[in-house]
Amino acid sequence: MDEKARSKRRTITYLCVLGAGTVYFIWLKLTGIGIPCIFHEITGWSCPGCGVTTLIMSIAAGRLDLARSANPFLYYTWPVLVLILVLNEIKSIKGKAFKWNTLFNVLLIAYLIAFIAFGVIRNIGTRPHFVWMGESLHWLPGMMERYLP
Repeated sequence: MDEKARSKRRTITYLCVLGAGTVYFIWLKLTGIGIPCIFHEITGWSCPGCGVTTLIMSIAAGRLDLARSANPFLYYTWPVLVLILVLNEIKSIKGKAFKWNTLFNVLLIAYLIAFIAFGVIRNIGTRPHFVWMGESLHWLPGMMERYLP
């Protein structure tokens, strides 16, 4: 596949993801019905990604305090995640000529380990003691309705 076709395909992919996210955001604002976490439904524990919807909705409402409470790991590390995505794009464009292959791999593995560790640590102990580890607000009855417009 030539460079122009690959670039067009990636652009379409990103636009589709952005479009799906926008539709989901509007759906949530209109209905308040979100996609439940399957891991949480089965185990009763929070997965490392639990609270992402609350995080995004809170940021959109200008409530950074609630966003941080929803998922502090992603709240603080989103720049690293963006860097990983950008490096991945550069890597896919340059292929084997990519100079930072080792840095990219180390960064990706370290981020994934930290993400999984966050998921384990946030489930240790009782909920009131670990709210700082990201108690998703949608678990608390009426919390989303009370704080978000």
